[in-house]
Amino acid sequence: MWGRYQIPYSRRVIGSALAAAANGLAPEVRDRIFARIVGPLGAEARATSRELARKPSAATRADRAAIVAAVRAPTPPGLRGVHGSWIEHAIRDLPFAARAAVAGATEPRPPVMVWLARWACAEIPPMPPLGDEVRPFTSIDAVLGWSEAAVARWLHEVGADQLAYSTSAAGEAMALAVARRYPAVRAAIARIATAPRVGQLGPARGAVERCTAPLDDTFLLRIGARAVAPHVARSSDPFAATILARRLPRPHGLVVEAELRARARDPIDRGPALVAISA
Repeated sequence: MWGRYQIPYSRRVIGSALAAAANGLAPEVRDRIFARIVGPLGAEARATSRELARKPSAATRADRAAIVAAVRAPTPPGLRGVHGSWIEHAIRDLPFAARAAVAGATEPRPPVMVWLARWACAEIPPMPPLGDEVRPFTSIDAVLGWSEAAVARWLHEVGADQLAYSTSAAGEAMALAVARRYPAVRAAIARIATAPRVGQLGPARGAVERCTAPLDDTFLLRIGARAVAPHVARSSDPFAATILARRLPRPHGLVVEAELRARARDPIDRGPALVAISA
């Protein structure tokens, strides 16, 4: 949809558009059509078609209107919530007009401006609208609408909890030594000793393994991403990892996204429980 490299996002939007276009057809006709569309596009079209068929007609009309708007949009929804460094990186090799195209300086946008905007936004998924940071939360979906500062703070805190937990297993002296280098760990030492974190951080061996990471400015961020990865993978939004990464400055977002994807299939009982990372 938004660029030649945006295959996963295009698949969702194009498949949904096919489903919306065929929504008025008889079910047996619609099924025959979609059966001929192989691969991910067909799967997405069939899934969306089934979802639309289960809804009341009023809700279906609203969904179809939203799908059509998404297909026509030059930029993905929620673009303002993306850290600017991702946009700057995307347009650095594009003509200067790409900046105006993304900003929507000319309305209606000529076709070439639409093309430039979609090219520049090729690596950006539809973003949930920004909302308040509310804790505790009951689903990772709530985190997807947080601001850059809130997402970074959350991942740093989870990382500090993991580091405090892993070093505490080696004794109080070790934990305090680490806290001298990473002041955030001092607060975490007290935090993990009380509810809801106490007893909910998973096996200490797993925490020790997650804390084996490069000692750079992404250290706690990387550990936090590793700890929350199995929960992010269970989000209802298939682009959750990418959304969280795009909230952050690009250098940090690339690290976070890589860790979230690499650890997505970690056993959820080998890490902190949702109650421990949501407080």
